[in-house]
Parts: sequence; structure tokens; C-alpha cells
Amino acid sequence: MSIVLVDTLDRLREHSQWPIWSQPAPNPFADAPFEIVHIAGRGKAMIARRHIAKGDLICVERPVYATRAELMWSSDFTKINGRPYLAPFAGLNNASQAAITALSSAPGVPGHSLATIFHTNNLELDVTHDVDPNPTNRYVGCFPTLARVNHSCRPSANYYFVFDNFCGEIRAMRDLKPGDEVTISYVGMLQTREARQARLQSLWRFQCACEACDVDEATQKQSNVRRKRLAELFNRLESPELASQPNAAPTLGQLQAGIEMLGAEGLVAKRAGLIWLGSACLFVRGDFVNAFDWVKRARDEHLLVEGEHSATAAKAEDLIPDFD
Repeated sequence: MSIVLVDTLDRLREHSQWPIWSQPAPNPFADAPFEIVHIAGRGKAMIARRHIAKGDLICVERPVYATRAELMWSSDFTKINGRPYLAPFAGLNNASQAAITALSSAPGVPGHSLATIFHTNNLELDVTHDVDPNPTNRYVGCFPTLARVNHSCRPSANYYFVFDNFCGEIRAMRDLKPGDEVTISYVGMLQTREARQARLQSLWRFQCACEACDVDEATQKQSNVRRKRLAELFNRLESPELASQPNAAPTLGQLQAGIEMLGAEGLVAKRAGLIWLGSACLFVRGDFVNAFDWVKRARDEHLLVEGEHSATAAKAEDLIPDFD
């Protein structure tokens, strides 16, 4: 497989100096614990072909196409005529071209076939070690194998991009037995069912019937209430005003209630995020004993959901000596 990276000229000069280009790309099918099969009503899918334990690495893959998400094009370069994609596509070898054209695209999305394939299958990726706060520096990429992982609002796996080897990784968020489908979430997991369904229909043209959506009305109402409350909790924890308003910060009890709600919703990766944000919140409140405990928990949780390359786990590890 080959790879093409699309960006502004000055950034491409920077990208060309990355040491990762001398590293061989991993083979996603080497001793793979998964297989790609066809599932009626869902198309191609990734399923476990042997037991996979929670936290295990399922698949690692380098994208064959990566691009800045928002680029300025001249007026004659559009998604309809496909010009933004034709030249990069031509720069790929035959194997990478075939892998891309074998992917499906969302039905009814207007545009050139390459535009709709990338629109349907691209995943977020990073071009820095730490998350770039500049929203214009958002990048996406196309992974021929990872693109086969379908959506669930209660995903069985977590996608994480590792800048060090420029690869996407999928890790199990619960124990999987042979035949279980490997799924990730395409949309924000703290939205209500109605908001998730609207987003999925708008961008991918399907109605989700996952285990979190295909439930009775009473169960769905309870789930919506939990996810709304969780969204409010995360908003408070991510507020820039948190540090200056310690008395308004969520309490330990509220954080623990959030952990319980995430457990009820089966959102393992979000649990790791809440524990990390919660550790900072407890520090702001002056509860240093529990803050230290939550930092250690955040490290362990992020190692589970993101692996040994987790940037958050590394930050937590750096903080632990400060508490000791």
C-alpha cells in the first residue's frame, strides 16, 4: 500500500520531515483476530474470529489517503467534478487505488465517486503529538480496513489515532467472542437517540438499529435522560471557567454518578475521559487525595482504551510524581 497526504505547501514541507515515512506500514491482517464479512442489512463488517479481551488491539492500519479537512480550492475544483481528489488518487499505487474504490459510499450523496467514498469513510486523524486546539488544523484519512467497521451508539471498540506511527488503532471496549461485530461510534455519543439518528441519516444515509437504539420507549427515554445529563456534566468539566469557580465545580458524588451512567450506557471510552476531566475537577475543588486517585485511574483507563501510545495516559503518568 502507498499513502498520499494532501495539505498546504508549507505544511507538506514540514510533514515530509517526519521520521515515520521511513517506518514500514503495519499489515492490518497480520495474525488478525478479526475477519471482514458481509452482514445482511449492514454491508461489509468487521467481526471477531476468536476471543478478544477488553482492551486488546484488534487492528492497526496506516491511512492510504490523508488530508486537511478544510482546504481552499479554486472554483473549478469541486466535489461534483472530483478534481480535488483525482490527482491525489492518481499518485497512489494500484493496490491502494483498488482498496479505495472497493469501499462503499452513502447512497444519495451528490458528488464524484471519489468524493462520496471519502465523505463516507474518512476517520479523524492527528498530525501532532498533542491535540491541536486550532479547529482549522483538523485532518481526516481513509483506511481501507478500518473503514469496514460499522457504527453503534454503544460501540464494542474504540478508534484512536497514533501520531508516532501515523496509524489508526481499534481496541476492544468489552470482551468479544467469535462472531461478535466490532463497532465504533460515528457521532457524538452523548446526544439523544433522535439527535444521533438525525446526524447519521444526514451524513451516512442510514437509520441506526443498534442495541442502544432498538429498544422499547421507556428504555429509550431513560437512555436519553442519562445521555443529556452526561452531556451537561462534560460541558461543565470542559468549561474554561472551571478553574476560577471551584465552588461551582461538580462534586465527587456527581462525578461518581456520571461514571455509573456511563456504565449503564456502555460508553467505556467516555468513562476514561470523564475520569481524566474529573481528576482536574477534584484538584480545583482542593480534594487532592481523590484527585490523585483519579489521575491514576485515568492513566489506567486510557491505557485500556487507547493503548501504550495514549497521549492522555502519558500526561497522567507525568502528573503522578507531583502528587507523590
